[in-house]
Amino acid sequence: MTPLMPILLIASGCYHAVLQERLMKDPKGVPLIITSFEFGCCSGMSLLYLLCTRSDPTNVPVGSLLCISLLVLGSLVSGNVALAWVSYPVKVVVKSCKLLPTMALGGLLLRKRYSRYDQLAAVLLCAGLVGFTLADAAGKSGRASSPLGVGVLLFAVSCDAVQVLLSERMLKGWAHLTPMHVMLY
Repeated sequence: MTPLMPILLIASGCYHAVLQERLMKDPKGVPLIITSFEFGCCSGMSLLYLLCTRSDPTNVPVGSLLCISLLVLGSLVSGNVALAWVSYPVKVVVKSCKLLPTMALGGLLLRKRYSRYDQLAAVLLCAGLVGFTLADAAGKSGRASSPLGVGVLLFAVSCDAVQVLLSERMLKGWAHLTPMHVMLY
C-alpha cells in the first residue's frame, strides 16, 4: 500500500489544480468544493499513513485537535472565498506570509525568541508582500485587490498563525503525536 501513496498524492494535487483553474473562470460555489477537497485529502492521506505505519490514530487530545481543525477550516474557507475580491497571485503571496503573524504571536504569547536573521527574513518577506500588493493595485493582473479581499486573507493568515502555534504546543506536550495525527483531525 505504501508505494501507492505517492501516486495518490500526485493525483490529488492534479485534481486540486484543475479545481483551482475552474475557480479562476467561474467562482460560484467552487471555493467550498476546493476547501472540502483540501480538508478531505489532508485527513484521508494522514489516516492512510498512520494505518500503514501502525500508529494509533485515536489516542489524541480531541479538544485541542478540534480547535486546530476549526482554525484550518476557517483559513481554507476564507482563503478560497477571498478570490472573489483579490487575484490568485495576491492570495498566494499573502498566504505565504503567515510567517509574520506566527512570529509576532509566538513572541507575544509564547515568549519565543527569534534570531536577527529570522527577523530580517520576516522584514524582507513583508517588504516583498507590500511591493507585490502595490504592483497588483495598478491592475496588472487584470483585477485590482479590494480591501475586503485583503481583510479576508488577513483573517485566513491569522487562523494559520494560531493553528501553527497551537499545533507546536500540542506536539511538544504529547510526545507520541506526529504531524500526521494533527492533519488527520
